[in-house]
Amino acid sequence: MREEGTAYAAARAQPQKMLRGSARMARLSSHDGDGSRLVWAEEEITRAMAVVRRETSSGTLTLGGLICEFEQLKEKFPEAYGTYRLAYTAGRLAAPRLHPLRPKHGRWDLLQRPAGAPALVQSLRNILEEDAPESAMSAYTLLINDVVLPSVRASPWNVTNPEQMLRFVETWKDNLPPSAMRFILQEVVMPELVAAAESWSPVWWTEPGSVWVSPSIPHLGLGRLHGVYVAITTELRRWMKGRDVTQCAYSEVSQWKDVFDPATWDEFVQRQVLPVVSRSLQDLSISPAMTWGRGNTFPLVMRWALLVPARYMVPVLESKFFAKWRYAVYRFVTEVRPLPREAAVWGMNRGRGSSRRSCSPTSACSSSSRLALT
Repeated sequence: MREEGTAYAAARAQPQKMLRGSARMARLSSHDGDGSRLVWAEEEITRAMAVVRRETSSGTLTLGGLICEFEQLKEKFPEAYGTYRLAYTAGRLAAPRLHPLRPKHGRWDLLQRPAGAPALVQSLRNILEEDAPESAMSAYTLLINDVVLPSVRASPWNVTNPEQMLRFVETWKDNLPPSAMRFILQEVVMPELVAAAESWSPVWWTEPGSVWVSPSIPHLGLGRLHGVYVAITTELRRWMKGRDVTQCAYSEVSQWKDVFDPATWDEFVQRQVLPVVSRSLQDLSISPAMTWGRGNTFPLVMRWALLVPARYMVPVLESKFFAKWRYAVYRFVTEVRPLPREAAVWGMNRGRGSSRRSCSPTSACSSSSRLALT
């Protein structure tokens, strides 16, 4: 495009030399002041527009030549450039010449080749941006709305593999007006995310939330993703209803801990995870002969407990587990009548088993095991 501008400037140089003398005579014959400068600007702009129309009609006007012509006009006559709204004229002429942003072989694929397009649009920014009234949309914004946004909206992308869209957003973020970026995020990205969330299922969906939801958080923010979170939690609620820890895949739930916003996760834990843990503890049988083998679900319960804040987990353990544990200890002491050393080994093995297999040192469940043995 730089070569196009250079060639255009060279072709325009000779006619401009011939006109320079007559323009000088016109200025000398006029009174000095704003009036003479305005007359000169009008004449120069009229000549330039005639050249642009001629080049357009003949099909020889290039984008580089267009930029060259309007840059010269803006540099020479900045006030007249705004008065005659030449930025909007430049935008209308530039739009059909933005070939990389147009469909290729009938297919929109701007997302697959975003690297060169921002530089192409950026080159127009100088001649399209000017001080416009607050109620008016700038010529640059109009061009983005008319050319770039339809291309983005029509370009296919996969929400479960959002790298193309994320790369586009990252590449274009400095070249898009805020209103255009909001449109892409709200009208292009969000509907796809919501639709995917509404069709999501923990049974057959393979991509974790960290792949197809988390990458959008820095751009959309947690608040805008609330609809996505609601759809996911609704499906999880249906899937988890009436199940215990042996019937729910821990990974299908734990993957959302760092994806949901804190308020959504806290509400989800209270309404869905706690009932699963509570139900599992309710069904848990504890006996003196109990071991930490495959048939004992307590370590699995404590793994789920890692998802639950201590302020919620401790009351559940107190109401569903400790009474059973104390009764098992009582039966062991009164019925088996072990020697003190045997009783100590029995208790230590169970405390170590639960802590070693399922709890972190700072979690509520490790402290619960210690309390149960006192």
